[in-house]
Amino acid sequence: MPILSSGASILSETRFPFRQFESRRRISTSDGALLTGYYDYRLVAISIALAMFAAYAVLELAGRLTSSRGAARIAWLGIGATAMGIGVWSMHYIGMLAFHLPVPVLYHYPTVIASLLVAIVASAGALLTVSREKMDLKQEITGSLILGSGVVVMHYIGMAAMRLPATMESHWGMVVLSITLAMVMSYSALTLAFRVRQVQRTSGRKILSAVVLGSTIPLTHYTGMWAVRFHSSSVRFETSHAIRIPYLGIVVISLTSFYILVLTITTAFLDRSLTTQRLMVSSAREGEIYFRTLAEAVPSMIWTTDAKGALDFFNSCWYAYTGLSPDQSIDAGWKTVVHPDDLEIAVKKWEQSFATGNAFEVEYRFQRASDKSYRWFLGRANPVRNDKGEIIKWFGTCTDIEDQKHHQQILEDQIRDRTVELADANERLQLEMLEKDSARRELDNQNERMLRELTERSHHATLLAKMGEHLQSCINKDEVFVAALGYAPKIFPATRGAVALFNASRNLLEVLDSWAECKLSTTVFEPQSCWALRTGHPHLVVAGDTTAPCAHAAGVKHTYLCIPILAQGEALGILHFQATDEAPTLADS
Repeated sequence: MPILSSGASILSETRFPFRQFESRRRISTSDGALLTGYYDYRLVAISIALAMFAAYAVLELAGRLTSSRGAARIAWLGIGATAMGIGVWSMHYIGMLAFHLPVPVLYHYPTVIASLLVAIVASAGALLTVSREKMDLKQEITGSLILGSGVVVMHYIGMAAMRLPATMESHWGMVVLSITLAMVMSYSALTLAFRVRQVQRTSGRKILSAVVLGSTIPLTHYTGMWAVRFHSSSVRFETSHAIRIPYLGIVVISLTSFYILVLTITTAFLDRSLTTQRLMVSSAREGEIYFRTLAEAVPSMIWTTDAKGALDFFNSCWYAYTGLSPDQSIDAGWKTVVHPDDLEIAVKKWEQSFATGNAFEVEYRFQRASDKSYRWFLGRANPVRNDKGEIIKWFGTCTDIEDQKHHQQILEDQIRDRTVELADANERLQLEMLEKDSARRELDNQNERMLRELTERSHHATLLAKMGEHLQSCINKDEVFVAALGYAPKIFPATRGAVALFNASRNLLEVLDSWAECKLSTTVFEPQSCWALRTGHPHLVVAGDTTAPCAHAAGVKHTYLCIPILAQGEALGILHFQATDEAPTLADS
């Protein structure tokens, strides 16, 4: 800010109870000395508030310009540019008056008026840019240049209007910064303003746009003031056409500017409200005419009710079918043409839909006036809601479905007949499938049993062959004993068995060992007691068969098998096997 060093300190002024900014340099009135000033916080706050009001007015007026045409557009452009220009101009001069120097300061009012005209022209350019139907990058840049340039030119013209016993020196770096800020902020502000210009209500986006747009002018102004240094001078300054603005003048300028801006915003708001109401009334009339035209063109019955559920409209299809007049149809007159069997359910469903706000749908029969016959209709209705979700109307239709019901009945009869036929065919098919499944399972079981038996036979045959080879290769009794006891349980794991060998005299056989609790009547017996030793071949005795039982197995009730043990052509003894309850037969073995 002008003549304030970066390390400004806070002092108190005797005329105001609050604190002011002031530099650390002493005030000096010697010729060429740097003059130190301070800012009045109250006036700074007023200037910023004016900028924000002017920015919000721009958003309201941009919406009015966009929706207006012809003379109304020109009028709103003039009103908007003047109001915004006055707001910008007032912000600038109140911001300048907020700065106090230790020398008298006058203002050349023709130059002041020129700065006001510049502010109005720049405001007009900004409004025209924002009020376009579409805005591309070129138009955005052009509008920001117009607004930014206008703010900068207005500021420096305002600086030129100052008359004081001092010379002004500009810091060009700060001047460039103020101009750059003006252009960048103007571009951002116009872009935001274009997006929210048609927003009807005050919103966060609209306030943000007003803040950005309103910040453009104070930032440019106070940065420009910061760029100026004042030096005292003994040269007399021109005072013609120059005036000193007292605090009363500041108050008048502020109040007048606020009044103009508030009046402009209020006027724009009222005009928008009136325009909206006119559009709503016109739209409602056009909508009603369109609805009635459309309702008469539809070949179905159309009806509507008000928010309380009272019928207020029927189309001509209703009157032609029922023969009722408009007066007879209103209120509960429609109930007279509903079939008695359908009336109760129709009334109940309508009351439920009306109470809950859900869609209404029912099938009922209406009496036709021409022949007093009843035909089926499908009645439907949906609620019409406003922006707040409140039901303002019910829209309903009645569609003749008599032919559909007839065809539906025929179709249902056909479906029922076909269903019975399909059920019978399905039952027969299931029986056939069950029979086939049963036969397949039985075949699978037989195959499984045969495979298991074949596997077991093969395994037994292999073991028997190996046992025979070992026995033929045995050279003494001990080897025969070991081989017989080793193979027998493997070959017949589910049977009882015993091994009997000749004694040294070869006149008796002794049972050397057994497994699985094999039961024999004696553990020592003569060779003639076993048919296997007599014949030299395996001897099978089926349970209950008394043809050729072995004497050494007297008392054995289950089937048993005796196999001679041969070694190099000589009989050494027998292998004796007995069936059990789990394996009752040894025939396959």
